[in-house]
Amino acid sequence: MSNIKKINSIFNGRMNKKIEEFSLKRTAASVGDGKDFNFITLREEGLETIEFLYFDCTSVDISSPWRSDSAILIDRLGYVRKNGIDTKTFWDGTISSENKPLRLKIRNICGDDTVYEIVNN
Repeated sequence: MSNIKKINSIFNGRMNKKIEEFSLKRTAASVGDGKDFNFITLREEGLETIEFLYFDCTSVDISSPWRSDSAILIDRLGYVRKNGIDTKTFWDGTISSENKPLRLKIRNICGDDTVYEIVNN
């Protein structure tokens, strides 16, 4: 039986601040070179900021070493690479594993990792 979790939205204040700073720098630079700059905009859900998702099905203890039992990489176009295998499908907000997941690690496009304990699964 496959264990599936769906992410509906994610917000990271640090990452949003970095995106705003980048946009301000690019705007200032584009004034001097005469080129238009398109601001980076995020949808309300923020799912496009996720780069990697990992399940640990071994330990629930946040301080114990991480074990990636299931992993998803989302490329810049939105395609999924699941457990090292490229697919031709777009990410739909889900991650699954054969075993019961105990922790979830999410890495955003800035390289920040956040670990969540999965409760009531």
